Amino acid sequence: MTNPPIWDAAYELLEPSGENKAESGGKEIAFREITGEATLKQHSMDPVKQREVAPEKELAVEEVSFRIIGDDFDFTHRKSIKSAKNLYYEVENNLLNIFHHIKDNRDFSIDPVFSFAQDIVSHIKSQPNTWMQLLYKVENDSDNDTIKNIVKHSLNTAIIAARIGIGLKLHEDRLEDLVMQTCFHDVGMLRLPPETIMKLGKLTKEEMALVKKHPEYGYEIMCQFEGRYKGLAEIILQEHERVDGSGYPRGHKGIDIPENSLIIGISDMYSALLQPRPYRPRCLPFEAIKEIISAAKEQFPLNIIKALVNEFSAFPEGLYVRLNSKEVGKVISVNRLAPLSPVVEILYNAEGKLQHTKTVDLMKDHCLYITSGFYGEED
Repeated sequence: MTNPPIWDAAYELLEPSGENKAESGGKEIAFREITGEATLKQHSMDPVKQREVAPEKELAVEEVSFRIIGDDFDFTHRKSIKSAKNLYYEVENNLLNIFHHIKDNRDFSIDPVFSFAQDIVSHIKSQPNTWMQLLYKVENDSDNDTIKNIVKHSLNTAIIAARIGIGLKLHEDRLEDLVMQTCFHDVGMLRLPPETIMKLGKLTKEEMALVKKHPEYGYEIMCQFEGRYKGLAEIILQEHERVDGSGYPRGHKGIDIPENSLIIGISDMYSALLQPRPYRPRCLPFEAIKEIISAAKEQFPLNIIKALVNEFSAFPEGLYVRLNSKEVGKVISVNRLAPLSPVVEILYNAEGKLQHTKTVDLMKDHCLYITSGFYGEED
């Protein structure tokens, strides 16, 4: 088997010694080594991960059956919870209301967001891929509402941070705090001029200096909270600090930076890359991870980078891919021990759309590999 050329640069980043493994599948092995993939035995014993690799069609049937009564069901925690999509929009609307209160200098409570943080953690643990597909789906609206864009990015970043936290095996209480903190990580942006936040072109030096003040503004807004939320403001203040001292606003290094701030920082980068900007198209998941490893591998601890790569598949469920055979299909499940070789439902061949689709497992079919991926709007 010939390794697909588009992966070469990424594997050079992922191989610690830069060794050129010539044997078939060597690069896949190198990928697993750096990302710390679980063994097959561990994988088979983990009910959450068993659920994660379940075929998409099985998940769809399950979702429909439980939506008859209006809810999904979390078998892990034995309680009824909202569907991922409904929960996402409920959290978004509540955050939007709070952020408008902050913008207008009105009193606000953050207790509801903590309650939602508990629901988000519970839901992601039970149905990780269902929730992740909300991030990867192309949004058709062209909303110019500054506050709504800040809220949407904050919520997307919170989802990513939760998944990384789960990969790091953080305690449940810590995960809930992490989601809560991430939902407010960009609250300081509310004090910036909307024209600066929404500017289409490159920011001037003065504008960039202003944007870099948003962690301090966020600290000022959130430092009023005590009790369970006492550390919230400090985490927000340091979310742009980096272990090599290249961050802001204080230029802190290493252990001086709270781990939650670093998790939020890398999640913020990943979230931004997944969304389109006026000056660039949105990145594919693999491209986003590759860029983070390339640009920021000295800025974050290795265990956090590993958790990001390990928890977010190069080709997540729902992504459309093109194979070297010229066939086009949709990823329906992920092989966690072979992140570049998912299970694909083939929808088109060189002649056009297939009347009867077929399924291929790229982990088993060594003659096929993915040459490119793209987002689709089909549900």
